[in-house]
Amino acid sequence: MQVLAYAHKQGGNDERAEEIIELVAQALARREQENGYRSPESPGLLSQNHAVARNPDAALAALETAIDSGWREYYGVINDLRWAWLRDNPQFQKLMARVKADVDGQRARIERMDAEQVFGTLLEQRAMATSGMDTRPGASH
Repeated sequence: MQVLAYAHKQGGNDERAEEIIELVAQALARREQENGYRSPESPGLLSQNHAVARNPDAALAALETAIDSGWREYYGVINDLRWAWLRDNPQFQKLMARVKADVDGQRARIERMDAEQVFGTLLEQRAMATSGMDTRPGASH
């Protein structure tokens, strides 16, 4: 729905865009109230909603909350036109640099584990554990 709101905004139909943005915000709030908790994707969706509305303070605050909650959709946001108007904002750049550093760190850890063949060992251990055999060094068979 946010893409539809963005399209209306780009087409100059701000009134319809605002209606859709409000519907999304209400749906997110309703989902939280019904579930009794905030779902992990809610802060990211809320930040996107504020970005479409072009509300920089709310968008950046929600984005920071999303990042603090584990949100890591760096490449999605960097390539999303709904965020283009905020790309030169220093706070946005700082937040995205934080996410990029974490994403890069995760990639480096995975590549290191892959190079050390950790994944193969973990998979083998898991397969053996489910079959009743223990493949850890020193384990008796």
